[in-house]
Amino acid sequence: VKKDDKPVSDVHFLYESVETSLRRLRTDCIDIMLFHGMPTHQAYQDVVDRLYPGMERLREQGKIRFTGFSEPYAKDPQHKGVLTGLQNHPKLWDVLMLKYGILNQIAAREALPLAIEYDVGIMNVAAVRIKLPDPASLEELMASWKERGDIPVDGLPERKPLDWLVHGEVDSVISAAYKFAADHPAITTVVTGTATIVHLEQNAAALERPVLPAEDKDRVIELFGDIVEYA
Repeated sequence: VKKDDKPVSDVHFLYESVETSLRRLRTDCIDIMLFHGMPTHQAYQDVVDRLYPGMERLREQGKIRFTGFSEPYAKDPQHKGVLTGLQNHPKLWDVLMLKYGILNQIAAREALPLAIEYDVGIMNVAAVRIKLPDPASLEELMASWKERGDIPVDGLPERKPLDWLVHGEVDSVISAAYKFAADHPAITTVVTGTATIVHLEQNAAALERPVLPAEDKDRVIELFGDIVEYA
């Protein structure tokens, strides 16, 4: 929650930001308003104490409908910020944005069950853009996880380690990744990344039937379910 790379603690900046967004969007109400990149520990509490009341005022004025926050996943792969929110103030948040995917499953351990328990919507930032679309990078990552003991040495082939997911209605590793990202009862929205209409259409097609075959899903969870790493 920053402006000019400095923490924001002035609620008037929040009001200004929302008014600017309303003008740019040419609307009178924002459906979901998030504190972006919510920090953990004391900084989180500062946001709750100083800025959240401003969100409530905006909601009362009819300018926003639902309130939440997103996590800085690259800095917080254990989802500490999300867990802080769900454990300490579950009634404050309507929506949380986090990362959950084939290579990033640890949210399923605590965060996603808590979201279900407290009826908090989850926006899954599941953009497939780094390791999975790049065969060389994916092979390198799998090799490093084998060397580290995170996955069995004979658990996956050295070349094209996830191509066994491609069959039936799954036409690519990327398609498998999006289907897995949506195939959890806590996930209400999958946020995909794209730079072209073709990629957008492919992502949407993968999510039309957002499930992996049960055997494949179970194997993916067995292989990667306990790994905590930004990948």
